[in-house]
Amino acid sequence: MSDVEKIHIGELIKKTVKSKGVKVAWLAKQLHCHRNNIYKMYDKSWIDTETLLKLSLLLNFNFFHLYSNYFESLDISNEDDLQIVDDITQE
Repeated sequence: MSDVEKIHIGELIKKTVKSKGVKVAWLAKQLHCHRNNIYKMYDKSWIDTETLLKLSLLLNFNFFHLYSNYFESLDISNEDDLQIVDDITQE
């Protein structure tokens, strides 16, 4: 399992929502979905970029930095790190 696979975005979203004191009902309304979908999202280890962007804007938190920090830490001259990038882009 690569480090990027260890990022459980749903859990991080849940923690951010809680720390900011945001109500699930409000978030669901902003995303035009039922609040049950928010709870389901908390269980996901991945999320589509459009939803992640909306959440970043609504919660005033850049979730993308979690992934960009990971990629910045890679040494793409290292063959093992380059293989991780290839594996991720092939999925």
